[in-house]
Amino acid sequence: MLRPIKSGISRFLFITSALLLFHNSSYSSGVVGNLMVEYANNPVGIDVPNPRFGWQMIPSEGERGLFQSAYRIVVTEINGTLVWDSGKTESGISAGISYKGDPLKPSTRYNFSVTVWDNSSVSSSAVSWFETGLMDPGISAWEGARWIGGGPEDLVLQ
Repeated sequence: MLRPIKSGISRFLFITSALLLFHNSSYSSGVVGNLMVEYANNPVGIDVPNPRFGWQMIPSEGERGLFQSAYRIVVTEINGTLVWDSGKTESGISAGISYKGDPLKPSTRYNFSVTVWDNSSVSSSAVSWFETGLMDPGISAWEGARWIGGGPEDLVLQ
């Protein structure tokens, strides 16, 4: 048999507990967004062997006190071949995280996903992509190019 709650303190604790239970059951974490490689969204022509990844946690409207407790980065080739999996890494860092996987191929598009766990162990994931450049500093895009303009008299700033 249930007994009625008589004291004001007991009633307050009961209502507070019920509200906390309801709040936790409908808890909506923020989302991870603004995925970047070498500080750019969807960059084309990345020529560094170990590009750096970054992202932002975007809280739900009105949410406060949200912070990252862990992350995981997974990089794959377009065909799905895994080239790097950072594994779940306990860290609040979300910028400047260096790639530590298989050597990246030149002129190749890669997909990557970032999963972030917040301070309540709720995860959020997002996906993006980047493309590598020639990956060879010895090759110049201007090699063999020649000027097709006028002569020295056309140079305005001498």
